Amino acid sequence: MKFKGRLATSKVSEELTAFSQGESPSPEQLSDELQSMALALAGDGVMVPFRPQEKSPSGATQWREVKVGIIARLGAYFTREGKPTTRLHNRRLVAVLGNIHDL
Repeated sequence: MKFKGRLATSKVSEELTAFSQGESPSPEQLSDELQSMALALAGDGVMVPFRPQEKSPSGATQWREVKVGIIARLGAYFTREGKPTTRLHNRRLVAVLGNIHDL
């Protein structure tokens, strides 16, 4: 599992470097089925405790607001009992320590 985390972190780092150098991200290709589903967007802010010194419990905790968001496609799904419900498809989560415009 740690390998997947490092791989994802490395990939994001490469993408951010390319973006900072003016390269636009490549659009993700979606199937016709996914494109036909409703698109849901949501955002919120959460308070997160930060330590003033990295990897040390010393000092007073600083609380800062982190903006979080989700983008997902909404698809129909039926439970084993046949009850219709909604399931999120192609979820993308984002978070930023900054203001709403940064999100």
